[in-house]
Amino acid sequence: MPTAVVTGGSTGIGAAVVKALARRGYDVAFNYLRSVEEAEEVAREAASYGVKVISRKADAASWQDMEKFAEEVKRTFKKVDALVVNAGGLPERRSLVESDLD
Repeated sequence: MPTAVVTGGSTGIGAAVVKALARRGYDVAFNYLRSVEEAEEVAREAASYGVKVISRKADAASWQDMEKFAEEVKRTFKKVDALVVNAGGLPERRSLVESDLD
């Protein structure tokens, strides 16, 4: 089964993407920051399509949180076929060249 990872998957566009991927047969892992109830509902709906779903609280702005999330995805699914970088929230606007890991 193909596997997808979606950042910011509990609400809005991210939630719609998680559900659409699950409906198309993808196992899906997604993170969320604050929307616990919404994340639980998205995970339930996605799992109803017969796929495996991982939903974890992990701040996409935290290298440590995302490393833990990535390790769980790797342990569970062994591979990732699609990545949707959807998590929002910019503390300040910068170009990619101006950005650093922090």
